[in-house]
Amino acid sequence: MDDRKLLKKAREDYALGSDYAIRDLFNRFEQMLDDKEPTSMVWEPKKGEKYYFVGSDGTVQCHYWRGDQLDMDLLKHHNIFRTEAQAEKAAQHQSRYNLVLQAVMHLEPDQVVDWSDVNQLKYLVYFNHRDGIWDKDIRHYLETGYPPLTDKRNVQPLLDYLNAKEKENG
Repeated sequence: MDDRKLLKKAREDYALGSDYAIRDLFNRFEQMLDDKEPTSMVWEPKKGEKYYFVGSDGTVQCHYWRGDQLDMDLLKHHNIFRTEAQAEKAAQHQSRYNLVLQAVMHLEPDQVVDWSDVNQLKYLVYFNHRDGIWDKDIRHYLETGYPPLTDKRNVQPLLDYLNAKEKENG
């Protein structure tokens, strides 16, 4: 239930009568809701504004918003950043994610993950920063962001590959 519906229900459930303090409190809450501007979780540039994105080669590129097809495609795929530093950080995350995605798609090209099937094990990989290694977790219904494997035989080869790449890049 959103704030406005909650406030309406509270007004209906509470007999205001002559209690001016309570009436004033409800009015203040309503004013706060009216004053609250909706905020987006993601930044979107305005016409002519500079933004950064991660190119297909993994490099950070700069562009100015014109609302053209490139702009709209980058926005649609969440690849627009306010600062160069944010885009650099995103490039590292995207590279790591793409590495796992590519390996999983190669190992299990015809994979079907059924999240409603709690008996189907999903092998999730993650990077353990404390130990500096890729590791696995077994889940039935929780997704961590990296694509899961469904065949146990593929888990160790994937971990070996990711850990070798980590050493190579580290």
